[in-house]
Amino acid sequence: MDRSLMMVIAVVSLATAALAHGQCDPAPLASLDTPGDAFDVVLSGQIAFVASGNTGVAVVDVSNPRRPSLVGTWKPPTPCSVRRLALSGNRAYLVQGVEGLSVLDVTDPATPVLLGSIDPGFASDVAVADGIAYVADGDSSPGALHVIDVSDPARLELVASVEVPGHASAVAVSATNVYVGETTTPAQFHVIDAADPTRPEITGSVILPGWILPGGIVTSGTLAFVAQNNVDTLAVIDVSDPTRPAVVAATNMSGGFAGRLAMSGTLVYVALTFNGFAVVDVSDPLAPFVVESTRTPGDFSHGVAPLGNRLFMTDVGGELAGLHAFDVSTCGDTCPTDLDEDGATDFTDLLLVLAAWGTGGGDVTGDGTTGFSDLLAVLAAWGPC
Repeated sequence: MDRSLMMVIAVVSLATAALAHGQCDPAPLASLDTPGDAFDVVLSGQIAFVASGNTGVAVVDVSNPRRPSLVGTWKPPTPCSVRRLALSGNRAYLVQGVEGLSVLDVTDPATPVLLGSIDPGFASDVAVADGIAYVADGDSSPGALHVIDVSDPARLELVASVEVPGHASAVAVSATNVYVGETTTPAQFHVIDAADPTRPEITGSVILPGWILPGGIVTSGTLAFVAQNNVDTLAVIDVSDPTRPAVVAATNMSGGFAGRLAMSGTLVYVALTFNGFAVVDVSDPLAPFVVESTRTPGDFSHGVAPLGNRLFMTDVGGELAGLHAFDVSTCGDTCPTDLDEDGATDFTDLLLVLAAWGTGGGDVTGDGTTGFSDLLAVLAAWGPC
């Protein structure tokens, strides 16, 4: 065998072995003291939107992760606490507890503009797809999932609600299904058929030992990854049969209280309420494992958002609360759309997806085959990793 090829194989093998043994070393890059608290963060390109509690929303330019800069703010017209955010197109959807849901136009990120608000109940979490916002109402038990038409943000309309047994706290959406988690103990994870948004119905549920906080559900293909806060566990749930969701694996976070989640490639990032964040390898969803846990400067970790080989976290409390940037390039496949591994998602990667169509060779979304979702993922990630 060619000596240079043998060296390449050896290097790859060592790197794989290092990852398998948890040798991942997130490096802090910078911190920014954002106005108010920092409960959540979502990204749109190189712009981060931070849920800032009673002070509203902070807008941060993260194009240079070593020097994030505040470029704009939005202050609510009435007292409220912005705890969660979702983005869809040029609109931001804000969860504000007793004040319900508000929609901002963020076409100019420096000057967000309020378009409309609606108060369907106590808003705990929100997910948006195809002009519909799904809002978890966790004020009481039983709770509810509210379905809101947001196609005209000046005239937000509640079109349906479906009751869930416990406090509805977390929500995620995938295809025609909506997933709702509870903070009741034991909690339930529900699959809701929302193919007809005016007639949502629970098709299946599974009981979990721990409660699920807002932002505690992410999905990939036929799998849902669910953080259970008070038992400090990440569960993997098979949702291929929406009438019979089943827990197929779980891994413990070892003392951090698992909270909000974000996914990049085969890694799930877990905000640990009292202990920073954890990086979990789910390349084999039947055997997930914690690659690394890292402390963050503040007292309570809340939001988590990956961007290529960077990770952005929000902390509440302490002298260094705010938005924090980390280099996670040593933690595995942080740019899954870069199939030729040249540091960017570009035309070559597009050709590789097309060449692998219908097989597993260009599967960057984790659904088991190469298809339109992978093509769209490559186009969405176009540019440097």
